Amino acid sequence: MSYAFPLLVLAGTAGGLLFHWLHVPGGAMFGAVLATSPGGLQAVVGLAVDMGESAPTVMAFHIVRLYTVIILAPLLSWLLHHFLR
Repeated sequence: MSYAFPLLVLAGTAGGLLFHWLHVPGGAMFGAVLATSPGGLQAVVGLAVDMGESAPTVMAFHIVRLYTVIILAPLLSWLLHHFLR
């Protein structure tokens, strides 16, 4: 039996509830989406400036996300290699 569809519905529902719960009045949600979106740093910061969001905040979140992936990817790879052997 395939569990893909129920998991998709559950993830969509959880995402919608989380969006509704975290919604910040005043338009700050667009900056939060930009800060966590994958893509080039220049494009995301440029889009934040064009849309009137806080470019330094978007850039800081984007850099922290990038460095977290760079630091944790080798560690997770090593852990998976040793535990799944």
